[in-house]
Amino acid sequence: AGIAEMLMQSHGGAIHLLPALPDAWGEGSVSGLHARGGYVVDITWKDGRLSSATILPQRSGTLILRSKTPIKQGKLLRHYDSLDIYEYEIEVTANKKLPINI
Repeated sequence: AGIAEMLMQSHGGAIHLLPALPDAWGEGSVSGLHARGGYVVDITWKDGRLSSATILPQRSGTLILRSKTPIKQGKLLRHYDSLDIYEYEIEVTANKKLPINI
């Protein structure tokens, strides 16, 4: 569970991708992580940064997504300058995979 929390967190109504990726894990991927709110998440990273992700929502609605890497989907809600974290609002459809574009 601790390793999964390093790769994805889902607290406070948001999914945060790669919140605590160790420097030693410069490249890798993980699939099938379950996030609160009914989401299944696959993540790939390279050079210590998010390179791709896919999110499968179990229900339609609004997803709040956080990442240190800017993405091309959704509406940018805010950028936390001190943490260099971007926060997006994305509309999702139940059982329709959402590929995250970097």
